[in-house]
Amino acid sequence: MSKSPNASDVSVLALLARDTPENSNGSMRQGDWQNPDQDLNRAALLELAPPARRVSLQIVIQIGAPEKTPGLSPFNNNYYIAHMIKKMLARDTKTKEYTDRSWFNDALRSDASSVSYSALQCLATAFFARMHGNSRQLLDKAAALYGKSLRQLHMAIENPHTAYDHENISATMALYLYETVVYTSNSGWVQHAGGAGRLIEARGPERHQEYPAHGYFTLSRLRILMQALTSRKRTFLEKEEWIIIPFHKHPESKTPIQKLLDIVCPLPGLMEDYHLAKAQTLNEEDLGRLCQPILVKVKDMLKKAFRWRWEWERAYDSPVAWEVTVDPKTSWTVDDELEPLFPTVIYFKSLDFANEISHYNALVTTLQATGYAISRGPSHVAGWAFSELPFNEQPGKKNPLNMPTGDIDTYLDCSKDSMRCVDYFLQEQHRNLGAYSLLYPLRMCVLSLNLHNMARELKWVIRIQDMIASASGFEVNRHMFHLTRIGSTTSIERPPHSPENSMEVQEIMEQAKQNAGSESA
Repeated sequence: MSKSPNASDVSVLALLARDTPENSNGSMRQGDWQNPDQDLNRAALLELAPPARRVSLQIVIQIGAPEKTPGLSPFNNNYYIAHMIKKMLARDTKTKEYTDRSWFNDALRSDASSVSYSALQCLATAFFARMHGNSRQLLDKAAALYGKSLRQLHMAIENPHTAYDHENISATMALYLYETVVYTSNSGWVQHAGGAGRLIEARGPERHQEYPAHGYFTLSRLRILMQALTSRKRTFLEKEEWIIIPFHKHPESKTPIQKLLDIVCPLPGLMEDYHLAKAQTLNEEDLGRLCQPILVKVKDMLKKAFRWRWEWERAYDSPVAWEVTVDPKTSWTVDDELEPLFPTVIYFKSLDFANEISHYNALVTTLQATGYAISRGPSHVAGWAFSELPFNEQPGKKNPLNMPTGDIDTYLDCSKDSMRCVDYFLQEQHRNLGAYSLLYPLRMCVLSLNLHNMARELKWVIRIQDMIASASGFEVNRHMFHLTRIGSTTSIERPPHSPENSMEVQEIMEQAKQNAGSESA
């Protein structure tokens, strides 16, 4: 007797059922499977499929690069989606997180004429094109689907009966990812992240307590925060009701990464306050007085981050990370001369653990850079934060990762850890998802390395992002060092390592790219 399919296999069956006589409305009935969380092997999945569909299902299950680009038929639309689920979202382990894969499963259950499904088709077609030679035909089709999705989304938002539908958020999430894949402009992904934020804010925190809307909220938080950090504008996410209410009915979803995002939420507002203070005065003494309360808040955020790191170390009875000796023939962590940047790299039991540590590193680096800017020079805000923590709460070290200490050099310690994780993120079994997860951590590495004049490492980070963009389909990786800060009218007036420019993250990244180029010349 065959088992019921799990969620990802239901998705494959659902997409194969679209545009067929057996299911002409393109939707999947809720309750088709009684036990969706049970495992299913491939033979059982084939057995469950209608005989006329088994050949097609076998093709989708064993997706690989075709000898030639498929055409534009309805079946191929579903092939692109299956390819994206298998390639973009592959994981090496099960996770407790509500992931993009979970969200895709929800979108696949929607009506084929819905805005969320149109946006998913747009993303899948673009991703397939990027992974198969940048097919002009498919990229043009994806662009047409993008326009269609935008029109549908606009109509849905303008209609009072559908304005608060969670499918609008789903569509915006897909369009955000489309921009990270094709990168049509510096601000495209930023605008869609902001759009998702406005939709979520308009719906209110109470509407995000149940799935799937709760899952969309947890997935969108990091993207909204990245947009807010880029624009340096405070976000609704820092309000207490948005930190507490959405998790009332599913407290188990407040995972370590979500707790870390709780700490990040006020940071865009602090950046906005700092630049408002700069605009109010040219007097250094007055600016220092205006910024002192902001520096205290940065210190308090660092204390919370250090506590988070201690809790993370205590949470597991045995190590969840270990060191692996660098093999120059296979490692990503080597320079142009195939010399290792470090003697060892770090591997993890799961991608979740790697994500948590890398985003912790990125947060602490960002906070230290903010303190650097406010202090108008080298900052001791990390040591200040650490000095206020009870020493007896510090756990023993189980993992080969840096821990907060009194003499922490946050910039380098955190950046080195993130760089040593790259080999693990880019393992074959989760390379595309790992590449996407590296966006923010590697961006902050550039900030840190530039402040320390580490040209060799800078050159490596920029080169690795180019390689990631080509290998993973996420074109945005190639452009993370020269993003335009939305609403910025400032220009570089000081040397790249001056305190004034440490808050100009995008400008520093552009200078870092120039520095690395000069070094190679």
